[in-house]
Amino acid sequence: SNPEDLREALDLVIRVRAVQEMTPAAAVGFIFDLKSIVREVVADGGPISEEFARSIDRLALVAFEVYMKCREQLWSIRAEEIRNQTLGILERMQEWREQRARESETASS
Repeated sequence: SNPEDLREALDLVIRVRAVQEMTPAAAVGFIFDLKSIVREVVADGGPISEEFARSIDRLALVAFEVYMKCREQLWSIRAEEIRNQTLGILERMQEWREQRARESETASS
């Protein structure tokens, strides 16, 4: 199947897990469980095909990529928030200093 279709299908599930701050293993590990689920349901507990196993492994890699992209977006958003907060604090400090300087000038006049 198309890797982009896989990415889109995984995005919603993985995005929620990334926001919940799960570890990468916890966020994408459920995909590896598909091997045992399919083995139990389809193969009656027998072996699954190598091709299927490789497909699951590729799916896990795509899920990990989606997870990391979501985490990068979160880090970027947080960094921007911190930057904005810091700028706001600096602006208020500057206004406070200017007001103190004005008050000091007025008091000394």
